[in-house]
Amino acid sequence: MTTQGRRIAKGRGIQGLDDVILGGLYDHRVAVRLSGYAFRHKKYALLSLLGMAGYIATMVALPLIVGWGVEGVVNPSEGSEWYGNLDTVFLVFVINAVANLGFNYLQLTSMAAVSVEVLNALRVDMFAHLQRQSTAFFDRSEVGRIMSRVQNDVLQIQDWMEMGIFTMAEMVMLVFIAGAMIWMNPILGLVTLSVIPVLVLVMYVWQRFARPTFIRVRTAIAIVNGNLQESISGVRVSQSMNRQGLNSQHFDQLNNNHLQATLRAALLSSVMSPAVEVLTVVSMGLVVVIGGSLVLDGGLELGLLVAFLLYIQRFFEPIRTLAMNYTQFQRAMASGSRIFELLDLEPEMVEQEDAREMPPLK
Repeated sequence: MTTQGRRIAKGRGIQGLDDVILGGLYDHRVAVRLSGYAFRHKKYALLSLLGMAGYIATMVALPLIVGWGVEGVVNPSEGSEWYGNLDTVFLVFVINAVANLGFNYLQLTSMAAVSVEVLNALRVDMFAHLQRQSTAFFDRSEVGRIMSRVQNDVLQIQDWMEMGIFTMAEMVMLVFIAGAMIWMNPILGLVTLSVIPVLVLVMYVWQRFARPTFIRVRTAIAIVNGNLQESISGVRVSQSMNRQGLNSQHFDQLNNNHLQATLRAALLSSVMSPAVEVLTVVSMGLVVVIGGSLVLDGGLELGLLVAFLLYIQRFFEPIRTLAMNYTQFQRAMASGSRIFELLDLEPEMVEQEDAREMPPLK
């Protein structure tokens, strides 16, 4: 790493904060403090939780309704003219679909309202907090880094709240799907979940390679931005010493380093999705073989087997989404840490408790 890169990575400015730390996938302290901001608006927060609960319930019920319809047609029983009738199944399916759309709309709109309110409160609090800092703070802190806290880091939180919270709802749904599968048939449920240890191992190994690669991407772009800032602010000196060509070569080298790091990160990101797809196919294959044998032996209803296959497709989708947005969640957690580190910074000059109010000055 160049001298400039080490200087940027060291992180001058606010309390020696490292601007290239990628952060973790989940930071409990950041999540708790953001939840505090969210529950300032209890109405929207409670509506979003209600929408999330209804959305999860209707999504979990959908495969059961499909399996019920299949079983009612393929293997109708006596006295089940109403229960197994396709018209009844279709009516329940439509009601569930409409409820799902309604709960999903309630969830998304309420989350959007909470997100906007939280972002607005963060910006207001950060701006007000900066106004209380001493002039010495601004002398030793780069303006660009301060602006990055108020603008870029808040935007990272916005991305996380727009996509991350919905993904978290999907992850919660996994627990209910796993419980539903085990309740329907413990044997097939355990067979389906048997691939989870393999998936955890794959994600652990993948993270070991992905994390340093993503850190190199953040470091490389920090070096590029630092060189760009210095080149533009010192353009008069560069032109007076006729260094435009050397500066361009140096910038091309730094930019190429960022390109190579980004390409490697993209390659690693594209690995997880096929891995999840393979495990999904393996899980479905096991359920088809074992579940098919149980159906032929009369130990399992065909409708339940269909419901299992639908559950498997739904089960692995949030995991795939989480893997594809892994770096975005890490950046959001790191940004949250930087935001709250700034908000926790105590002003050096504090008013005395018995200070008198200053009269209006002209």
